[in-house]
Amino acid sequence: MGAIRPGEENQLSIPSILEGSELAFRYSGLMNSRFNFVSGFLHRLLCEVDLSFRCELVLTILKEIVTNCSKAHAKRIYFKEKGLSVGNPDDYKRGILDFHQDVLANWDSFTTRHDNNEYYIQMIFELDGDALIIHVENNAEILATEWERIKARRARASSFRDMLEAFSAFQDDSEGAGLGLVFICLLLRSAGIADDTFTIQSENGITRHSLRIPRTTGVRRYAIKDRILNEIDGLPSIPERVTRIITLCTDSSASIATIARAIEKDPALTAQVLRLVHSAGFMSRRKHLDLESAITLVGLAEVSSLVLATASRSVLTDHYQLQEMTDIWDASHRISYFSGKLAESVHLNRVDAILAGLLSELGKIVLAGMKQNSSSEIWKMLGAGRVRNSTLLEESEVGIAHPEIGALLGEKWNFPEEITAAIRYQHKPLLAPEACSGLVRAVYIAGRLQESISGIVDYYSVEPDVLEVFRIKSAEEFTQKAAEFSAAYNASQAI
Repeated sequence: MGAIRPGEENQLSIPSILEGSELAFRYSGLMNSRFNFVSGFLHRLLCEVDLSFRCELVLTILKEIVTNCSKAHAKRIYFKEKGLSVGNPDDYKRGILDFHQDVLANWDSFTTRHDNNEYYIQMIFELDGDALIIHVENNAEILATEWERIKARRARASSFRDMLEAFSAFQDDSEGAGLGLVFICLLLRSAGIADDTFTIQSENGITRHSLRIPRTTGVRRYAIKDRILNEIDGLPSIPERVTRIITLCTDSSASIATIARAIEKDPALTAQVLRLVHSAGFMSRRKHLDLESAITLVGLAEVSSLVLATASRSVLTDHYQLQEMTDIWDASHRISYFSGKLAESVHLNRVDAILAGLLSELGKIVLAGMKQNSSSEIWKMLGAGRVRNSTLLEESEVGIAHPEIGALLGEKWNFPEEITAAIRYQHKPLLAPEACSGLVRAVYIAGRLQESISGIVDYYSVEPDVLEVFRIKSAEEFTQKAAEFSAAYNASQAI
């Protein structure tokens, strides 16, 4: 079929794949960072074949393959412009260093200038027995020197125990297929999928990458995951004094004054509740209200949840003495504030969004406390744009990601179901149950806006379907929204 524009995938027929036909669509041979437009189609397809939990894995691998194909095309276009033969070893040696500087360092401008070119990238989807097969074809045959590099990297990939060891051994991805190929192999191995489910063939001017995703896969055992689950079981319960306060908040005969006095018996709890109320933006410019006035302003149900949030955070703060704690709390305060703003804009429950944001980062504390935070280091080594969020790396390295850890804590401490769901699906909003999908999406976008301020993600790393819910339609609008929310949050803290 002919080339299609980003976004047209969602108009294609998934039933045809389920009935045994192939579905193929073709793109221009130079793809830039705007790859996430395929995620909605891929999610719907994987849901149909009971592989929705593989969505982030498959999308990340496809992006690696497409990036390598695009770089191969760009290399050939560039060498031709310079009057060099990409297949001539001497020409290759002369041209490759300039290629890195002129093309790879200025990728978006190069792809814009060469929007019309002779190359294409085609994705083909088919079901074969108990597996989904995805082929990525491009019309550039792999060079002999490239084949040697690919074979060497693939052979070496089998010797690494984990990603951190691999990326520490060689971080150079200048040829595109080097580190990326190792990354693909390690991701598959971590997911319990054999390396030989990913193959590369190249002949007669065509290269085909094939990825076979079994619908039933082996399960890799993670000793670290077992330790984390045991750690969660061993954490203290919410203190009895806190549960008494929560019970009071649901007692229609209890006055606000009675509840305020119960909280004030614990000065530390009082201070933290007031701080959370202010950080989340409840108090507006009335920063110095006393506790009773704050309860009146916020409401009993919300105070009950804030007390629970405060107690949960206190348990972790007391249990783990971490240098990272301040940064984690600061991020959760910002996510909370942003979540409330987003919820308000689409008429969702603002308070639920605020509370879910406050509790969204709990799992990171457990990972950091157990010194299982290598995923952030791997993310830095990979570079911007390679992975949309850290949860895939956490799952690959540890076997469990911080949202799931946070959700397990929520279940242990009896958080409301919708808050626990918002924590669990904060990085996978398309998998959230329909009943809480709005809340999940608010927390998801809030988290991505918060990360964008630090340069960790950008507009093109976010689910397009969720951006549409909040009427964010361009990279400029995304950046503007992040700046607007950040300025408002900073102003609220400076009062």
